[in-house]
Amino acid sequence: MITIDNPQDPAIQAIFLKGNLRMLSRGFKHSRMSGKQALALATELTAIPYKRGQYAEAISDLQTIINEGKP
Repeated sequence: MITIDNPQDPAIQAIFLKGNLRMLSRGFKHSRMSGKQALALATELTAIPYKRGQYAEAISDLQTIINEGKP
């Protein structure tokens, strides 16, 4: 079993948000989070504003945060 020690860590949030954005970019829809909400969360993490449909850009910016968070 895996335990996440700090779910508020930006790298952890980026990992989960990246997966969600990948699904949205392929046409899947989330029942509790719209694409606009997901991109708003990505903007909070990266401080880069995203417009509708800019999932690939957000994914690559989130990958940068994930890489920085690794030891």
